[in-house]
Amino acid sequence: HVRESGCPLSCILWRSVTPALGEEEMVRFEDVEEWASALKGRVYESTPNRILADCFKELHFGDDALHLFARRFFKIPELKAEQVQILTKLLKGQSAVGILPTGYGKSLIYQLYSILVPGLTVVISPLRSLIRDQIFNLSCQGIRCVEAIFSADEQDRDVKRSLESVNPDATRLLYLAPERLRIRQFVEEFEAFSMNTRVNLIAVDEAHCVSEWGHDFRPSYLQIALFRKRLE
Repeated sequence: HVRESGCPLSCILWRSVTPALGEEEMVRFEDVEEWASALKGRVYESTPNRILADCFKELHFGDDALHLFARRFFKIPELKAEQVQILTKLLKGQSAVGILPTGYGKSLIYQLYSILVPGLTVVISPLRSLIRDQIFNLSCQGIRCVEAIFSADEQDRDVKRSLESVNPDATRLLYLAPERLRIRQFVEEFEAFSMNTRVNLIAVDEAHCVSEWGHDFRPSYLQIALFRKRLE
């Protein structure tokens, strides 16, 4: 989605790992108030991934329901139209590319998705300071089922050094540095880790870094397709 704006644009790619869904049932505003409270309680618990994923596989969310969840979890009045459009595609198991102005709320899309869908959302991002800010802001909202793995020399106490310290039952959102995908041992460990949880989505932040013709090209981004294929 491109908006006419003087703001700089940035790009993010969401690649669904789950199969596309049909239009069997729509979750609407009038159905969701009680469920939102229950879901919020489960996400704040220590094992949020133990909600049965099967109970979600035939559910789609109406726009009003998505606005309600956004208010409940992120304290915003409502989602922007582009956020709703992308979220709707992701919740149907479809992939999407979002090109939106900087600060327009791209990260909120995968954060809210990770709350709505039991299992694991993987975010590949090179922006470590931004990820630290996101983890802090989520924890301030009471959402603590978030982890990040960067490099072995990271000193940040909120950053994990390996998957051994990541609980598959309790983690809904996992941030990875793209350089991790070039380490064969890590990819093999993640493949084994994924057997203990349901990987629903891979979100690629700063997706323009995949272009070999761009000045922001990062070779590690070329490993994302292989990483996803190993998880299928």
